[in-house]
Amino acid sequence: EGASYETDGLFVSAYPLPVPPEKYREEYLPQFMVILSIETEDLERTFETIEDLAEETKNKLMVWIVVLSAAGLIASFLCISLASNYLTKPLKWINDTSNKILSQVGQNYSETE
Repeated sequence: EGASYETDGLFVSAYPLPVPPEKYREEYLPQFMVILSIETEDLERTFETIEDLAEETKNKLMVWIVVLSAAGLIASFLCISLASNYLTKPLKWINDTSNKILSQVGQNYSETE
């Protein structure tokens, strides 16, 4: 298991290599002991940089999601519009033809007969 503590503006961490197994085994023997020492200010700056990058990435992804969603919605409406025009064009022709036929019925009929 590893251990860490902070003292005099330094963050110190130590852990064995290879990492101990989850279940204890008698044959486990660490080969190295890694001791890491870093200034707390550097560590905090690194975390702040990571947070800033994460925020920037999140904002860029949100913009892309909104743009792609809007484009998908517009494409869907365009497809629906094109399909409805394609499907109703024959019906419009039938309606126009039937109106012509109905308007001509009785024009040549004479009431004097």
